[in-house]
Amino acid sequence: MRYALDRDAVLAARTSVNIAGNAVNLAQGTKIIIQSGHVLTITAKGVEVSDEDHICDYEAYLEAQGMAAALEYLLWGDSIDGVGNVAEADAFPHGCYAQNLIKVMRCFGIDASKPFRVNGIQYNECQ
Repeated sequence: MRYALDRDAVLAARTSVNIAGNAVNLAQGTKIIIQSGHVLTITAKGVEVSDEDHICDYEAYLEAQGMAAALEYLLWGDSIDGVGNVAEADAFPHGCYAQNLIKVMRCFGIDASKPFRVNGIQYNECQ
């Protein structure tokens, strides 16, 4: 985990995906296996990154950290400008926030390049 967040996210009771509605509900304990083999796990205080098969690819680890950070920012509200717009953070660590968020949402079959919902909150597209 990058760091422990000081407040709880609003998480769903269970994880579910609605591809037709471009929506996902994410619950504590949700595990997301990304292309590199790293696993992102949603906890009450953040998103943890682990590698299941002891993968030692530093570039892939940095990408996984960026994806975890983007998901944390979305779930804990740090990326929201008050009207559901996903903010672009130029100084975001480990790469572009929007690109990392698009990658995470793609793991669920969600297209974040158009309006999408996460845990009942409607967001405008990532650009």
